[in-house]
Amino acid sequence: MKLNWNKKYTTIAVYAFLVIIASAACFVIFNQFGIVLNGINKVLGMLSPFFIGGAIAYILNFLLRFYEHILLKRGPFLRLSKKRRKAIAIALTYLTILVIIFAIMNYAVPQAVKSISHLIDNTPRYISEVIDWAEATFEKLNLSEEFIDEFNEKAREFLGNINNMIKSMLPVVGSFISSTMSKVTSFILGFIISIYILIEKEKFAAQSKMILYSWMSVDKANYTINLASRMHNLMKKFLLGQGLDTLIVAIVFFIVLLIMKVQYAGLLAFLLGVTNMIPWIGPWLGAIPAAIIILFQSPIKVVWFVIAALVIQQIDGNLLAPRIHGESLGVSGFWIIFAIVVGGSLFGFLGMLIGIPVFVLIYSLIREFTEKRLAKRNLPSRSAYYKDNILQVAEDEKENKEL
Repeated sequence: MKLNWNKKYTTIAVYAFLVIIASAACFVIFNQFGIVLNGINKVLGMLSPFFIGGAIAYILNFLLRFYEHILLKRGPFLRLSKKRRKAIAIALTYLTILVIIFAIMNYAVPQAVKSISHLIDNTPRYISEVIDWAEATFEKLNLSEEFIDEFNEKAREFLGNINNMIKSMLPVVGSFISSTMSKVTSFILGFIISIYILIEKEKFAAQSKMILYSWMSVDKANYTINLASRMHNLMKKFLLGQGLDTLIVAIVFFIVLLIMKVQYAGLLAFLLGVTNMIPWIGPWLGAIPAAIIILFQSPIKVVWFVIAALVIQQIDGNLLAPRIHGESLGVSGFWIIFAIVVGGSLFGFLGMLIGIPVFVLIYSLIREFTEKRLAKRNLPSRSAYYKDNILQVAEDEKENKEL
């Protein structure tokens, strides 16, 4: 018996079948969400060396380009072929990183551990000195004994809690180092993968473009490539600017702390420099624990530290950072906080760093789309115009419709 297939009903049947399959898949996913999530985590864990390798390669590419396009394009290196110059540049890049890692592991890490251990050992003495200073100050002010006794009780309770917190730092640091070391295999593998990525980066870029052009129209593919290029330039500007700004702030704090004769100046300057990489709220995250540590050493010094920190952060936020970045990111403080909170919630510390450039790109795309739509309707594209003229614009549109 010959079947007469109807194209219309066959298409409907196929779509219905796909909808049923998709619905069943969604039901399984939501019904077994824990199992699905564990499976996704396993896949991401398996691919983590490639993610780590990609991140390392992306960051080291800045140094590679310096060696390849600036340092090795002079003198006798001009006689070498492009391929050999690239090989030398890659070797110099990883040699530089290995020297930095060796210096950190051999000098910085032992000094940091020594400073933290010394801080924990001397915390009881610091607390006693702070209480003695407070009692002497109250005696000079002729305050009542009841107030002094109550304050001393609250102060001892507060400083005791801080003492317990600082004592608990060592196990936390040890746990962090242990968890980090447990992932050392993935990091080493990612480090090796990054070498292959940098060697084949031009080939990978070309293959990515081939895939885009095979699946999209030429205009859409060009738009996607341009979008990726804009994101890369924004990330490059942001990361390099943040790195330079962090280095300058850490050096300035180190000099100030040395002048103040504060103990653990190197450790505190490092803490203040690293937290300064987090925009807007980072300086406060580093200044508060630093102030507590300095308070134990000298209550007077903490006052000078707070004043110095406020001055440094004002100079950095209003003069240094904008000068380094070249120009403002073009978004308000509200959106900066929004990007930090959302990025940090989704991807932790890394999300707080990359959340701002990613959001700025999205923000700029929305702004461009809005401006194009307004231009097509012959409306102003500046937001300041609409603060007072919204009703007037509405009346103009009404008049146009009546005509």
